[in-house]
Amino acid sequence: LLKESAAGCREEAYADEIYTHAKKLESLMEALIKMSRLEIGVFQYEKAEVWYSGIIDKVTNQARAKAKNKEISIQIDSEKDYQVNLDEKWVVEAVYNILDNAIKYSPSGTTIYIEAFSYELFSGIRIRDEGIGVTEEEIPLIFGRFYRGRNVHDVEGIGVGLFLAREIIEGNGGYIKVKSELGKGTIFEICFPNVSTL
Repeated sequence: LLKESAAGCREEAYADEIYTHAKKLESLMEALIKMSRLEIGVFQYEKAEVWYSGIIDKVTNQARAKAKNKEISIQIDSEKDYQVNLDEKWVVEAVYNILDNAIKYSPSGTTIYIEAFSYELFSGIRIRDEGIGVTEEEIPLIFGRFYRGRNVHDVEGIGVGLFLAREIIEGNGGYIKVKSELGKGTIFEICFPNVSTL
């Protein structure tokens, strides 16, 4: 209402600023609610057999506009696909949080690569970026609640995306592997037990 009444006036810039900060506060509140729900276990995951390709499609569709704004390309290797037993809605959110981080911390003109992969007992989704990377010592810290990397304080964020991602993935019986090289990029592997091994 304030934005509408201020349209075309000098106060419109102030209304825009209030709206921006209100949206940030809303995002923080939503994140805190999700964190508390996950930690106290007030709900059960509703697992079903799904394909990784469906998860990748949903995640990339959510992220494409943000990537396009930064002139970042998302390249999907669709040659391989595997079935897994998990709560698709929550896992899509977890994988999106990881992809969103890749977009945030990658420079314009780079590419993010996404593919499904499989080992003997586990399969998953691999996300590789060409971003700023993190040191080996910092990798265990990036999943901490409200943790922000030493070299990312100029990038908008509140430090809960990776924490939520890990909680959701572990709650679905999976785990996350990270490899990174400072200044060259990061690889996240989101792994779940193969259906045949359950």
